[in-house]
Amino acid sequence: MNEASLATLFKSKNHDWNTPPEFLESVYRFWPCGINLDPCSNSTSLVTASLTWDGTEGQNGLHKPWYGSVFVNPPYGREITDWVKKIQCEVSAHDCEVLALVPARTDTRWWHLAMENCRAFCLIKGRLKFVGAPHAAPFPSAVIYWGRRTGQFWLKFRDVGVVVEVFR
Repeated sequence: MNEASLATLFKSKNHDWNTPPEFLESVYRFWPCGINLDPCSNSTSLVTASLTWDGTEGQNGLHKPWYGSVFVNPPYGREITDWVKKIQCEVSAHDCEVLALVPARTDTRWWHLAMENCRAFCLIKGRLKFVGAPHAAPFPSAVIYWGRRTGQFWLKFRDVGVVVEVFR
């Protein structure tokens, strides 16, 4: 991997690194009836959801209410904190169930904010190769779960990586 590729991935200037189809298989197994909402979509996303918002005017997932089963692969730059805050608001206000694919940056404030009310997370084995990226990500990834079905989360994601239930 050359320096330019690494710089692009680390800086997250490109917001079109799409979720790998292999990972999406686990998401679809968790929600066999489908994903209701993908608030972080784009024109080349592979996520199949009843409703998608691409961040353009009038379709900004940070400013609209969420419902049902929500899959979030947010931009990995500084705005990830805004997405974690939005998840927390929507989970408490609308009783939605959320899976968020994020970098496993356990030393960050946003990660600890997410841990305040998530129910479980999975530290993904290996490095994901996002659709559109020239190489696998130079960082580990995790999927964080907000919802009541932690047993189902464990069953569907245990082959993806180490699943941890969060107790308070």
